[in-house]
Amino acid sequence: MAGAPKWAVDCHNGDGRPWIIFLDELTCNAPAVQAAMLGVITEKRVGDLPLPPETWIGAACNPAGQAAGGYELEPPMANRLYHHPWAMELPRPPDVILVATDGYTPWPKHPVKAKVVACFTTKNAAHRAPPWIEKVILQPEG
Repeated sequence: MAGAPKWAVDCHNGDGRPWIIFLDELTCNAPAVQAAMLGVITEKRVGDLPLPPETWIGAACNPAGQAAGGYELEPPMANRLYHHPWAMELPRPPDVILVATDGYTPWPKHPVKAKVVACFTTKNAAHRAPPWIEKVILQPEG
């Protein structure tokens, strides 16, 4: 298992019980990352570590144009997934969007119409946000 990431090796106990793998924010991943995830989805492997045969794999994402820093799903990935359209009907657009983040959030390339307030866990993380986002640094008590 030399070609498998440490987290996968640590989780693999050899008992054959299935895993549940949920790949969230799929369209926030660059094409190269999507290509690596394709092996997980189609071959049920992580690196050179085979997953138990009954492993369940699910994913979720927003359309690339609505995802923060979004990428279109590459055709090989898109062709292997069920696509369920989902629309959220809001009575009106939000006035404020509040984001709690460690700083690794992929931000939209352009300002949005609502005021965006981002709460960061460290001061160093705040520098990654675009200048049009209001920044709040969360300080631990004590």
